[in-house]
Amino acid sequence: MVVEQIVQVKNLEQEITNAMHEQAAGSQQISQALAQINRATSHIQDRSAEINQESHVIDNKMKNLVSGAGDFRENLHQISKESAEIQAVVENLKLGNRSFAELMATISSLVGRFRLK
Repeated sequence: MVVEQIVQVKNLEQEITNAMHEQAAGSQQISQALAQINRATSHIQDRSAEINQESHVIDNKMKNLVSGAGDFRENLHQISKESAEIQAVVENLKLGNRSFAELMATISSLVGRFRLK
């Protein structure tokens, strides 16, 4: 009976030892998995910081583009306004030239009536 109990104790001790080895192997696998997760998390964090920094660069460039588009729109409006003014001056010159031409024709006609004796 004592021998049987000793054998049972020895078997239980072996089972406990095997279970401890399995737990140690499982703990090691968990530690390795956590290390991989930490590396992946660190990598993601680094990339997120880069993306955030690049997004600020893009944001600034977009603001500059919007500002430049506003300046371009203002310049285009000014050009349009000045073109209309030039067109008005050209039209006035055309009218003035017609009047001048008509005036010269009248003068020429009148001068033609005078005869020198």
